[in-house]
Amino acid sequence: MSLLDLTKKYKKIEYERLKKHNKTLPFDVYSFNAKDKNYVLLAKKDAPTTRLDKAQTDEFFIHKKESGIYNSILSEDLPEYRRSFENKLQDNSASLEEKTNALYSYADLLIENTITNVEDKDKMNETKSFLGLTMDMISVNLSLLDKLQSADDADSYIFRSSINVAIITMAFLQVLAMRNKDITPKEILNAAQGALFRDLGMTHLPRAILHKPDKLTNQEYGFVKLHTFFGYFSLLRSQAIISHAGLNVVLYHHERQDGSGYPYGFKGPEIPFFAKAVAICDVYNAFISDRGYRKAMSPFNAAVKLKKEWQDKFDQDLLKYFIILCGPKDLITSNIDKIK
Repeated sequence: MSLLDLTKKYKKIEYERLKKHNKTLPFDVYSFNAKDKNYVLLAKKDAPTTRLDKAQTDEFFIHKKESGIYNSILSEDLPEYRRSFENKLQDNSASLEEKTNALYSYADLLIENTITNVEDKDKMNETKSFLGLTMDMISVNLSLLDKLQSADDADSYIFRSSINVAIITMAFLQVLAMRNKDITPKEILNAAQGALFRDLGMTHLPRAILHKPDKLTNQEYGFVKLHTFFGYFSLLRSQAIISHAGLNVVLYHHERQDGSGYPYGFKGPEIPFFAKAVAICDVYNAFISDRGYRKAMSPFNAAVKLKKEWQDKFDQDLLKYFIILCGPKDLITSNIDKIK
């Protein structure tokens, strides 16, 4: 078995966080043997957590299948992560990188716990609060877009991309609002919430399809297309706290201007406005992210690809302003009204 295959099966954990909440291990814990390039069992489930204190390593791993248990434990620390993020936002001496790291530390845990349990109304409300804080951060500094962080493994891609597409959406819609597009802050937050949950339906797909390294068959791709329905109806069934505009984003973010998208093959005016906007942000984020079959593009190259190869797929007016967003952020405010 290759090292790549092995890394797909294990997840690194924060031991101090685990020890804070658990006296006994709720899962088997492993270390990584760099010499032999394999994972070695350190302690079995139900052993005292303190047994890991004697381990000759400071890196600990669990099977990916135990991620749900681990994340539910860490969710108890959400208030602490939130306070850290809020404190960084208010700290004028903190760098943008420090603020961004605090954002992802909080968001990664919050979003994964929420997407896997949209029935939890408290967490759904907290995601709206998180989006509000992040929108304030973007309003102060659009350069947050230059600090977007990719997922470190395939399992985390859905959750991390959800955060990134929501951030890109808020920045994009704020730029449109600056151009007198009659978009309110509430509408921006509703669209961003839709962006956050747009791939909720992907969590219902088989792992064999989600992580397939080769090209999908037509049948497999047809199954992937169902994720828009899966996500939409999951949110409806759970009575999750999400706006009509947000639901439209979840259902229609793969529709295309020329009618080549799914699930309905809608064209131009048939597609809801905010779904059109999020669709551009979604594709752009995919371009600038590492994927199993290719390396991430630079923001510039991603913008060029959108301009050259995707013009017919997106609303031309929206695409024009999005490509401007990909440029130097300090020039946007002063030049937005000059764009023809």
